[in-house]
Amino acid sequence: MKKLTVILLLLSSFLGYSQSEKELYTSANKEVEKGNYEKALEFYNQVIELNKNNEKYYQERGNCFLELGKKEEAYNDFNRALEMNPENAVTYHLRALLFYSVAEPQLAIMDNDDCVKLATNDSLKYSCILNRGNAKMFIRDFEGAYEDYMLFYQHDSMNVGVLTNLGALLDELGRQQEAITYLKRVIEINPKDIGGLGNLGYQYLQMEKYKEAIKLFKKVQKIQKQEPYSLNNLGFCYYKLGNHKKALKYINQSIEQFKQNAYAYKNRALVQLALNKKDLACLDLNQAKDLGFTLTYGEEVNQLLEKHCNK
Repeated sequence: MKKLTVILLLLSSFLGYSQSEKELYTSANKEVEKGNYEKALEFYNQVIELNKNNEKYYQERGNCFLELGKKEEAYNDFNRALEMNPENAVTYHLRALLFYSVAEPQLAIMDNDDCVKLATNDSLKYSCILNRGNAKMFIRDFEGAYEDYMLFYQHDSMNVGVLTNLGALLDELGRQQEAITYLKRVIEINPKDIGGLGNLGYQYLQMEKYKEAIKLFKKVQKIQKQEPYSLNNLGFCYYKLGNHKKALKYINQSIEQFKQNAYAYKNRALVQLALNKKDLACLDLNQAKDLGFTLTYGEEVNQLLEKHCNK
């Protein structure tokens, strides 16, 4: 009889422990749903303290760290989760997002490859295909990106994300009219989509239709005030129209909102050169180079440095 009593007590204790873990995990998930990632972290920390052998806890805590910009902590948690289960597609998906956010596109491509192979549902599989295309765009593998975007497009032809990305990609491939067709479809689906509006504006900018481009960039600003990319492009349009004062105004606002935008520094350098302020232009060109302009956009900054600064 004593043995039976001991067994029952142990079982009761285990069930109580398990319920506490479950409650904490549920609380963490609720905080994530509300976007309260700091609070969710507190619950995940407690859950992991109770059970250090559940990969899902590390995966989901890593996602909280990623949302909070704590990238080293996120990286450590994703690695821990993959050590415990190297076939979890979701963890590869999340770590790929992390790699992309820290400008490691090749590592992002590798993780997205694993995600595509291991995904158990189409939603996850095609999300990773789309993100792999984005990483290929980052390294200027435009043909590879096109293949991935078209795979996703065949899966969901109404997705504004892939339509917007196709617009940007086709521009890089010199297929401008196709790009415009996709971007107009984005705006038909959602007239307030800033990606569609901004990218269509950029197409008009490329075609030197600066006044039409300005209208679209200003629509973006009405929807999302101080959006940095449209500010930068507004500045470039005014530069091309010869209004250097307005050009600097918008580009400076863009840099203030997003100091890591190499393209904005390049554009401001062009304005400074037009104003015969070579020293300031060279500072901006070097800043653009340091921020990785060449990797993402090509040789324009190096050519400008060679022409105006390296003498």
